[in-house]
Amino acid sequence: MAAARLRQDSVFTQLWTDWAVVAYAARMAIYAISGSHGFIGRALAAHLQREGHTLRPVLRTPDGFDWSPLDGADGVFHLAGRNISARWTRTFKATMLAERSAGVESLYRALATLKRPPQVCVIASAIGFYGDTHTYPDGADELSPAGSGFAAQLCRQLETFPPLPRTRCVFARLGVVLAPHGGALARMLPPFRFGLGGPLGPGTQRMSWISLPDAARALAFAAHTPELTGPVNLVAPHPTTNRDFTRALAHALGRPALLPMPAPVVRLLFGDMGHSLLLTDAAVRPTVLLQHGFAWHQPDIQPTLTHLLT
Repeated sequence: MAAARLRQDSVFTQLWTDWAVVAYAARMAIYAISGSHGFIGRALAAHLQREGHTLRPVLRTPDGFDWSPLDGADGVFHLAGRNISARWTRTFKATMLAERSAGVESLYRALATLKRPPQVCVIASAIGFYGDTHTYPDGADELSPAGSGFAAQLCRQLETFPPLPRTRCVFARLGVVLAPHGGALARMLPPFRFGLGGPLGPGTQRMSWISLPDAARALAFAAHTPELTGPVNLVAPHPTTNRDFTRALAHALGRPALLPMPAPVVRLLFGDMGHSLLLTDAAVRPTVLLQHGFAWHQPDIQPTLTHLLT
């Protein structure tokens, strides 16, 4: 009886030791990050440093990226890329497609040459992959096919590289990332602060969003969770309509939002980009994150905007 109890205690001790080793290794991981000084990259870097990880910035060179920080790293985040929120001229589209594709291709080449490549690679993509989602009553999820349009083409191109045999790859399909100091929300604030905001077009088009702190946490979660691979939607669990978002933003600022911008004006001012990113339905479900137990700190739009702006 005593011998059996001793064996049981020994097994428990070994399991506890194994867990502690894994936890310690995860806490002390080394991550290389491209775009570490960008809007999302800065938040991710701060979050990883709070967790105790060591960070290595990946810098641009005249020929692309210097991937030397990958050597000996446990993981890599590829976040760098030109902002898509610009007028989509033919030249801009061609440049975007070439730059994004070249960046991921060079990353894959670098990973393939390493004797001990990073265990995980997280590449920033976007929910633009799904195109217009108005045909999905509950929103698209990671199993939904690619949509049409430039944003979908760009995301497809990022995600069509073959799997890496020694590195787990995650494509983080980000929704609209909300923070008062950058991204879409920062551009909306000036007119709303003056009471000049309002719904865009019909206002019924849905949008999937995520707060910047939750985006950083979800990116880290994707790297830390060995079961995650392939596309992962990084959005809050509750999409909102443009009209409800407008009301929530106005309420958070204590301002009215009575000046809608008709769809023709949006198209005139912003062209194809305005139609695709501002007027098109983009409802996406974070099915993979939900299945793996990710917990949002800010899951609902009104309290999120109130928290961010106060």
